[in-house]
Amino acid sequence: MWFDTWPAVLRIPIIGAVSSATLVLLLLGCGKRTLGQLNAFDIIVPVALG
Repeated sequence: MWFDTWPAVLRIPIIGAVSSATLVLLLLGCGKRTLGQLNAFDIIVPVALG
């Protein structure tokens, strides 16, 4: 089988949703000025590493 139990399968989308919500909240907390000072390289590198 590809997985052992259903909780192991459900853990993946739950962690994905929680981490996405956390990222959105962190970006909202930073403000527009902080995000405006970033260039394309500053945004692409963390996304590519993730």
